[in-house]
Amino acid sequence: MRDAGLPGRPLPYAFLVQQPRREEIDWIRSRILNVATPLASLSLRIRAVDEEGLAVEPGIADSEWDPSWTWEVTTPETRIAAGCDLPWYVQAACDSGFTDFRVRDADGVYHVLALDGCRNAFCGEFTLRSFRVATIRTFAISWASDPRNVDAKGRLQFPSEIDIAGGRGPVSPIDRLQLTAICGDDTVITDPYFGKLRLRISLA
Repeated sequence: MRDAGLPGRPLPYAFLVQQPRREEIDWIRSRILNVATPLASLSLRIRAVDEEGLAVEPGIADSEWDPSWTWEVTTPETRIAAGCDLPWYVQAACDSGFTDFRVRDADGVYHVLALDGCRNAFCGEFTLRSFRVATIRTFAISWASDPRNVDAKGRLQFPSEIDIAGGRGPVSPIDRLQLTAICGDDTVITDPYFGKLRLRISLA
């Protein structure tokens, strides 16, 4: 982070804003007129397993849907975890200096962003786990298992793009960031923040 003079706003204040991933900035610019363009995306691969525990051929799973199938996410956990780490911009100011400034991520881990009473204004970018891996896996499996997502031809659409937001259905309320900032000795700022992510689900 860097010190920053931030005039014109009542003190104290602190806020977070989700930022686009650097590798997706050009893609976002190319679709700048599309207000639905996501700040971040994550590609997942799933497969169907029949009642005998055998993987259903992709060609079959792509042409029909069977309620007896179970679904598995085949994308490696490390890749999903990387997709759940989203960049955020932080800006804060406190005339008497912050004595504590931290964010709890979706995994419940606290990250101290500033702990220096003489720094009273700063801004910068950082990356935080904004969704849990378990949430992404559960969501993808639930989506594939839900008959309401089957089209008129009796099949799921692959690939599918689904926008999700942390902290609200159908995503768990746990999937959010919690900002806590203490200005001086008494003023406490505590606010939740919710990441947004576009899932691209394809057959393995």
